[in-house]
Amino acid sequence: MDLKAVAEYVPKGASNCFRQLCLDFNWQTQFFKARMDEYFTQSSPVEIAEFAKAINLDAVLLLAVPHQGFTTYDSEFGDKFPTLGKMDWFGECIEELHKRDIAALGYVTIGCNQKYADEHPEYANPGEGFWESTFGGPICSNSPYIDLVTAYSEEVLRRFPVDALRWDILSQPKKCRCEYCKKAYWEQFGEEIPAVFDESNFPQWHEFAKATISRVVLRLHHACRAVKPNVETWQNHLAFGLGDSPADMDVARVQDMSYCEGGSPFLQLILTGVLNLKGTIVGHLIRTPERRLSVALGARSYAPFAVDHKTILPEEHEKPWFYNDLGPFYSMVKEIEPYLVDTKPVPYLGLVYCEQTRYRYPQYDRAPYINLLSDLAYAWLGRSQVPQFISNLDLPSNDYSSYKLLVLPETCNLQAEQLEALKGYVEKGGQLLVIGDALRYDANGKPLSDFSLAREMGVSFIKRHDNPGNIELRGTGVIETGHFPVVIKAKAFNEVNVKQGETLIMGEIDGDKMPVLHVNSYEKGRIAYLATSDNISLIQAAAYSLIGHLQMKTSENKQAVVTRQEKEGRWILHLIDDGDMTVQLDSRYCSASQVVGQYPSGWSYQAEMTPLGLKIKAGDDSKDRLLVLK
Repeated sequence: MDLKAVAEYVPKGASNCFRQLCLDFNWQTQFFKARMDEYFTQSSPVEIAEFAKAINLDAVLLLAVPHQGFTTYDSEFGDKFPTLGKMDWFGECIEELHKRDIAALGYVTIGCNQKYADEHPEYANPGEGFWESTFGGPICSNSPYIDLVTAYSEEVLRRFPVDALRWDILSQPKKCRCEYCKKAYWEQFGEEIPAVFDESNFPQWHEFAKATISRVVLRLHHACRAVKPNVETWQNHLAFGLGDSPADMDVARVQDMSYCEGGSPFLQLILTGVLNLKGTIVGHLIRTPERRLSVALGARSYAPFAVDHKTILPEEHEKPWFYNDLGPFYSMVKEIEPYLVDTKPVPYLGLVYCEQTRYRYPQYDRAPYINLLSDLAYAWLGRSQVPQFISNLDLPSNDYSSYKLLVLPETCNLQAEQLEALKGYVEKGGQLLVIGDALRYDANGKPLSDFSLAREMGVSFIKRHDNPGNIELRGTGVIETGHFPVVIKAKAFNEVNVKQGETLIMGEIDGDKMPVLHVNSYEKGRIAYLATSDNISLIQAAAYSLIGHLQMKTSENKQAVVTRQEKEGRWILHLIDDGDMTVQLDSRYCSASQVVGQYPSGWSYQAEMTPLGLKIKAGDDSKDRLLVLK
């Protein structure tokens, strides 16, 4: 290809593509060596591009260096698939896709490289993780292998007009003791690497692996920026770090996109919000019942599909699904794309996330924290209230005065300037809800003697009750049933001493009365404390008691999402469920007074202004409906 033209090419970017797909031959390494002479033997870049066009794709993820370890183009640094001969499969696919106005996203593997593992067993770690039977084991991320990954990445950007670049499967094997691991560990800790990582030295292992992964992420990011500053890049395994992976999710903030493997609206929301992204690529979304919801929330729809290794197209028996299901779905997404570009869901409240909260849990496992956040997100989404996730890192620099409420659900280890930012938000009239053990652990996961904002909260910590059992609630707060008493179960409950403010809900444990929901006025705002995080309905009720109104109300538990398209000065109301539906919008979230457009055309609705805001009555059998509001 013309290198000057490549250098001048302006990448479209994965963030601007809403209809993506990967023709995936990564996972055929199990039979790769036995069928080496079959790969690509019937593959035509023209047929691949025509297939992409037929199913309405706007982007295809092309494997430049897949798990097999061979390249799909002529490389200075590695060997091409032998069956490709003189064919530049990668470059020709890009050319054919671009002819059809379809973006080409490049891909370079990291953790799985069968060829490199075979040639450099000293850096491979067979038998560890899901790599046990394939790929020769995960390859050490401290080894010279990362030099090769970097070289491939730079080469792809220099030689091809790719629209974005992605890496896959980044980790650090526990058992590697190569010379590079020994050197890196000594530089980090000033001592020799332990013979075995186990529970006795888990903190060292975690910090070592975290530093290793972060080093690779930053190296690849800076290398690609140096070659092509305007290319979007991302690394999907940082998203997987939401469990017990040592990967630091905050380092992913240097990326332009993130990949959510599981097709989860929750993961989509948390990654987009915490990483401060335009959107998130949502994998396996296409075959989930939540795909319309995810599109409304801003997903870049995507899935990897295993293909025939000869044609690099789906097997014949699978093609009907692509043409009869995926094609029409992507046709719909294409038609509503003008209402998806540069939109953001209108948030009901903000959920503050801090990556360092993980240090308070055994083995630094985020799962308890993430599970709580997930349960809360789905509970609010089920009522058509969209929670916006906010990183603690963004608190000092962003203005959250438009948010009716910020929530700290067990969130800990906020630094001084972040705490000051929260105080500033409340001082100007904002409301803060602190839940459970939030603000009660330090940077090392050790419990503090009191909450970081105890004075402002109007309560001080006395002790934690584990497994208190049934708690009978009484008081004046707004609760799920609408009346008292209510009995809830809790795994943990914090007893506090009231210094000032008003207790809205009291709880009784074994005859002892203790504050459950306490609210203290602070300057122009309020800070509330909820003593347990073990009841989602109670958390929702506490939030509602502070806000006093909902973003929207829908009939018959139907689901809708309202988004804001600021550049166009309009709102988009996505009716997620089909059939008859009434939506009452609250003017404090959406001040629209009229409907100015609809999709698809022809379905019936009525719109009227009420004292609360715009009210929509929809009654039709059309699917994937939306209304444009001004």
